[in-house]
Amino acid sequence: MFRTLKEKREKGFTLIELLIVMALLGVLVAVMLPKYQDLTPEAKLVASKQNLQTIRSAILIYAAKNQTTGGMPDSLGDLRDYFNRKRIPVEKISNLNTAIEDAQVDDDNVTSTNAGGWIYNPTTGTVVVNVTTITDFISSYTGTENPFVDW
Repeated sequence: MFRTLKEKREKGFTLIELLIVMALLGVLVAVMLPKYQDLTPEAKLVASKQNLQTIRSAILIYAAKNQTTGGMPDSLGDLRDYFNRKRIPVEKISNLNTAIEDAQVDDDNVTSTNAGGWIYNPTTGTVVVNVTTITDFISSYTGTENPFVDW
């Protein structure tokens, strides 16, 4: 019924035990942090590619619904109703959702200004990423070629 003084002391962790656990957690963080930092640029590239596909899909839906009035939207702003929260998806490399309109007859001569965001051609309905040098936006990117060439 009565507890002894020794039983009361054994309820918690000692300071040494807590310090050992904190040291182990510190070692785990030190091992995982460089790996996480290496994956960040790749994640931004994948997110930009996915957002580009989302915009392209919205353009196709808009064109299908508006075949009688000309098809392609005049600007990416016309597509706001097709996106969640009524906003154009962000290009994740530069974190911009701005769009430059480049109304050329063909898409072969589209030149990127490397300012980030999107380049939209309302004549053909194509959208490309406005980034030519990824290391301008992500200093830790280690790839040698521009992954946007084939997008």
